[in-house]
Amino acid sequence: FFTINFHINKIPFHKIPIVSQKMSIVNTIRIEILGQKDINTQVVIDRAIPPLLANSMSSSEWDVLCNQVDNALSPIEEMRTIVRGYQRMSVIFGGIFFVVLIGVGLSSFLLLSREMRFLSAPITSVVLILGLVPTCAINAKIAKVVSGADDIMLDLQRTLEAESAKYSNKSFQIKQDQSIYTTTNNRVRTQTTYYIEAQLADASIPMGGSMPTTSVFGSLGFNSGLGNYGNSGGGSGLSAAQRLQELEGIKHLITEEEYQNKKDAILASL
Repeated sequence: FFTINFHINKIPFHKIPIVSQKMSIVNTIRIEILGQKDINTQVVIDRAIPPLLANSMSSSEWDVLCNQVDNALSPIEEMRTIVRGYQRMSVIFGGIFFVVLIGVGLSSFLLLSREMRFLSAPITSVVLILGLVPTCAINAKIAKVVSGADDIMLDLQRTLEAESAKYSNKSFQIKQDQSIYTTTNNRVRTQTTYYIEAQLADASIPMGGSMPTTSVFGSLGFNSGLGNYGNSGGGSGLSAAQRLQELEGIKHLITEEEYQNKKDAILASL
C-alpha cells in the first residue's frame, strides 16, 4: 500500500465539486394473461394486483390498466368465434364428404359392368381430390384468422406504452413464453403464451461521493507514491521511467489530453 498526498494548486479544497453516485434497483414483475390455453375461456388480464405494484399504484390506477389491457385483448374473442365456426364447418363437411366418398366408391363398383369396374378407383380418387379442396380452403381461412393474433399483441404493446408514459418509475411491456407439449396422437407441438412484464424502479440509493477526475486531476499535484506529473520532475524522488510507469497505472482515471500532457512533461524533464 502507498500513501497519496494531495497538493491543491489552484482550487480551494472546499470548492472541489463532489459527484454523488446513486444506484437504482429495478424490480421485474410478471402479470399473467389468463385464458390463453382454453379456447372456451375469455382472454383477460389477471386482476390480482402484485404486491410490489400495490405499494406504488392505487387501486383505481390498477383498474384503469386492467380495463385498457382487456379492451386491447377483446378482439381475440371475435377471432376465436370465427375459428370455432370454421372448425364446426370443417367437421360437418368432413362427415358429409366421407359418406359421399363411400357411396361413390360402392356405387361405381356395383353399377359399372365388369369391364368398366376398373374405373371405380379413378372415380373415387377424383371425388377424394375434389373433397380436399374445400377442406384446404377452410384450413387456410383458420390460419389467416389466427395470424391476426400478432396484430392484437401489437395493439396491446402500444396500449402498454401509453400506460407506461403516465409514470416515471414504472413501465409495462408484452413478453412471451414458448412451451413444448404432446398431443393426444403423440405429436410434439409448441405453444406461445403471452404475459405482461412490469418494471418498477425503486428510489435511488446513495452510494457515497467522489471527485470527478476531469475537474480535479488537472489542478492536483501527486507525490509520495505517484510522482509529481504536473511538475518538471523535481522533488519526486522517482526516475522518469518510474513516473511513466505509474502514469500508465492511472491512465484510466484521467482524460486523454491530461494523460498526454503529463507524459510530455515527464519526457521533457529527461
